[in-house]
Amino acid sequence: MRSLAVSGATVSYRASGASADGAPALVLIHGWGCSAADWDGLTGHLPPGRRVIAVDLPGHGASTTTAPAVSIGDYAGQVAAVLDAEGLAAAVAVGHSLGGAVALELAGRRPELVSRVVGMDTYHYLQVYPAQAEAAIEELMGGFRADLDAGVDALIALSSIPSTPPAVQEHVKRSTLSAQYPLVLTALESGLRWDLDAALAAARAPVSAIIAAELADPVALERYRDRIAFHPVPGVSHYLLLEDPEATAAALAAVLAG
Repeated sequence: MRSLAVSGATVSYRASGASADGAPALVLIHGWGCSAADWDGLTGHLPPGRRVIAVDLPGHGASTTTAPAVSIGDYAGQVAAVLDAEGLAAAVAVGHSLGGAVALELAGRRPELVSRVVGMDTYHYLQVYPAQAEAAIEELMGGFRADLDAGVDALIALSSIPSTPPAVQEHVKRSTLSAQYPLVLTALESGLRWDLDAALAAARAPVSAIIAAELADPVALERYRDRIAFHPVPGVSHYLLLEDPEATAAALAAVLAG
């Protein structure tokens, strides 16, 4: 792991491989309550020839911050600082869940750096994207503030399918409950206020999303079909990185080759 001090935060990240023939690096951004380690299974199945950077967002994994709150924009700036420190000239931003919001925000802010955005089971949940009504945000966040344990359980249940392994669910719960509290709640709240429509309008890079087929919302897919290329993967849930990293890596490789 490497680390970088960025505006009161210590951002830890993993860097491996080298890009061949000018291929842009892959920047892997985990979801809410998760960490860079969740990409380990997937990266082992990626074809060679890419520099890979996997970041622990502050408040998650080994990254910390002294800030009392954090936003999607804050996260995008911190990831950008890592990419600049690594001297990257071009990158594909790959984000799982809330990390997809960070990836797209990064693309809008740094168009000269991010050539493509790939979301992992993100953008197609209309109860999260686009920005939610204030009353809905307060109702949801009130539940999480009152009982984080129960809130995480409910979120994992909504994000799973019958075949989701209990070990994966337990891993996600442990990871989320070990995140920096209460900062992790401000990250969730910021995600609910983040506006997918505005971010899509600001980003010039092409956007794709590899999604769990059983969780796909036809209304969302129709709403964003002209701006996001959706690629459904059967037999996995929201936690596709952990459930079937090989199939998820193959889907990512196919998107990058397209």
